[in-house]
Amino acid sequence: MYVAGHPSLTLVLVMLVGGYLMAGGANAVNMYLDSDIDDRMSRTRLRPIPSGRMSPREVLVFGLLLATTATYLLARFANLLTAALALLGFYAYILLYTRWL
Repeated sequence: MYVAGHPSLTLVLVMLVGGYLMAGGANAVNMYLDSDIDDRMSRTRLRPIPSGRMSPREVLVFGLLLATTATYLLARFANLLTAALALLGFYAYILLYTRWL
């Protein structure tokens, strides 16, 4: 719900951190799902999984942890709609970008 005036600094920081964490989580899950082709492309072969710096399981757990933390922060300190929209973006990125592009 819109409230006239300026948002608090806390809300702005929660939104920035929550968005950053959700984007990072989606990116990490994308790297997990694309790990089978990343070692064949020069642009992506230095990512954590193909380069051997992290195992696929570590990357997946890290990505899901980031997304879960973002969801909690946004739901707790912003609102449920914001958290739901961030999750929608997470799933859209994974389903559309990872699978079809």
